[in-house]
Amino acid sequence: MRTTSYVLLLHVLFIVRAPVLRAQPQLVGSIGLDAMPDDSEQMCIVQTHNYGFRDFDQTGIAAGWLVPDFTLYTLDSTPVNAAKLLATGKPLLLIDGSYTCNIFRNIIPQINNLYQRYSKDVSIYVVYVLEAHPIIDTCPYVDSVWVESQNWQDHIFYRQPKTYGARKAMVDTMFARMQPSLKAPVILDGPCDPWWRTFGPAPNNSYLIGANGYVIRHDGWFPGDSVMGVTIDSVLERASVGGAVSGSIGKLCPNPVPAGGRIHMQTSSPASTRLT
Repeated sequence: MRTTSYVLLLHVLFIVRAPVLRAQPQLVGSIGLDAMPDDSEQMCIVQTHNYGFRDFDQTGIAAGWLVPDFTLYTLDSTPVNAAKLLATGKPLLLIDGSYTCNIFRNIIPQINNLYQRYSKDVSIYVVYVLEAHPIIDTCPYVDSVWVESQNWQDHIFYRQPKTYGARKAMVDTMFARMQPSLKAPVILDGPCDPWWRTFGPAPNNSYLIGANGYVIRHDGWFPGDSVMGVTIDSVLERASVGGAVSGSIGKLCPNPVPAGGRIHMQTSSPASTRLT
């Protein structure tokens, strides 16, 4: 009996400690970028989609799918890599947008609320993508020129950037002009829009990705801080009691069993904790 009890306790020890000892998740390929783009690098031709701003839930990567790896850059040229972020054990929340997207501008306070509440436990980034309503140039989502009425009121008239440096300038303009200012860090999609083409195309969608690289929640339009907050709370609660969002932990007990020591375990929710 003593031997059986001891082996069971070792299983408990390894399951409790497993979240700390995370390996970099194996994502499904990579969409770039391979290097920091030069400011003079030309943007690729915009691939327009005659969506008419319908529901974007059916575009991009669905919930339950494994995401590809990617590296995008901040305004100060700092690389942000998806696999390395997930290897920290934190979920990853990505929200895309652009300054000419009036819907994105309107939800900045909600993004700020999420960032203030969860940034210690969740990696939160805004991905800056194609301008949704450029002046003169074609809107990527209706295959025609469409300047939103709110843009006329707010005097937001900008063309689709022709170079990577021009996209960076748009982010600078957004930070300089928009109130309240965005608190979450911004990463820029590449010159050929690899993130937008893979995770979109959409003007203001969002992805909550688990530390294992699988999409927990995908919304065609960012659903708001209260709705997203409920999902994040659920994910963090499961993680706090050692539960996995999905998948199996596998065999963790070493063989042969090491000798010595007494093991203690504490959980905040023993009724919902299952150990095998």
